[in-house]
Amino acid sequence: MNDNYIHEPPTSRDEPDEPPASQPKNAAQSEQLLKLIADANITFFHDTLKMSYAAIKTTAHTKVWAVNGTQFKTWLQKLFSDKKHKTISGEALKSAIGVLNGKDLYDGATTPLSVRVAEHGGSIFYDLSNKNWQAIMITPDGWQVVNNPPTMFVRYNHQLPQVTPSKYGNVKKLLNLVNVKSEYHLLFLCWLISCFVPDIPHAMPIFFGEKGAAKSTGCEIIKAVIDPSSLATLSLNNDSKAMAINLTESRQAILRFIT
Repeated sequence: MNDNYIHEPPTSRDEPDEPPASQPKNAAQSEQLLKLIADANITFFHDTLKMSYAAIKTTAHTKVWAVNGTQFKTWLQKLFSDKKHKTISGEALKSAIGVLNGKDLYDGATTPLSVRVAEHGGSIFYDLSNKNWQAIMITPDGWQVVNNPPTMFVRYNHQLPQVTPSKYGNVKKLLNLVNVKSEYHLLFLCWLISCFVPDIPHAMPIFFGEKGAAKSTGCEIIKAVIDPSSLATLSLNNDSKAMAINLTESRQAILRFIT
């Protein structure tokens, strides 16, 4: 939190500023924060990998953050500061998050989360990953932007917002920007569209060619269409753990080889 942040003096408080002498300060602040969380409109759940998440409902949309993530911790710090007019200690925050993790794993529901694309109620949803938490809902009758999609997406720090699509676009124009042989144009477009269909096996394209064949450019363009990210392309390396994380946190892996 910003040490220079100026707070208005409170007119009343439900709890005293200072904990009883028998109660350590960190423990008191942790309990106060847990009470504020209980009073807030927050649903805790975990995904199929037992990672804990918080779904924070607002009037406009629902934010979904990892309980151990920086964004949720910052939000908790602001919540405590706004309600108690003081800064919570790091130990108190850590203790409260530990309680939330434990309670969620035993009492919270299991909610599968997806990267960018998911199915719900017979419709396909595409997460725009923008600040308004909007998504595209795709049905047999067409598509539309929805402001409060169901809780089904997980977001990672490397993901970038997708532009709002146009109803008058032409996917074939993409062929002018990627170096794909004409006899493979139809196959390429079918593969590209399949990337927006959830819960089916997806082929992994591998771009290869000599230096200057626009492999990286093609990979970056395709990645931007499917899943915009600061990690524009992936390359095979000897760090299997890092590769596994990159694959898990991406909608579609785009690999390039230099030959």
